[in-house]
Amino acid sequence: MEVGPQDISDVSHVPVELASMPESRTTLWLVLHKHGDLTAPELIDECGIPRGTHARALSDLRDAGLAEMRPNVENHNAPKYHALGDPVTVEEEDEMESRAFTPARASRGQVSTPALIGIATVFVGLVLLTGFAIGTCGVGL
Repeated sequence: MEVGPQDISDVSHVPVELASMPESRTTLWLVLHKHGDLTAPELIDECGIPRGTHARALSDLRDAGLAEMRPNVENHNAPKYHALGDPVTVEEEDEMESRAFTPARASRGQVSTPALIGIATVFVGLVLLTGFAIGTCGVGL
């Protein structure tokens, strides 16, 4: 059973990390998630993606912590791959996004570090601009 792009649209949830990855990574993760542990040749057969893309996709999934290589007791030369990561529903993802973009409330008297850096940058810029103006225009005190 091949899993192609048409099957991806039917899936209501995948790990959030897959949102920024190419479709081949999503396809590979879905196959691993649905079928359990598979060897590289089994994955290539199931996914229908080219061998080179498959190798890069597996590497990307492993680097992102979405797949792992496991020993194969039947054939030590062909490790099996396993999907990691919890699928997130669309509603859960929307909730996480809304929390991510809600600014944290600072307590009275507290200023965030980025705000302090911004204020300091503007101040230094004004001081430099004033110094430049005094130096070029010959304005003295």
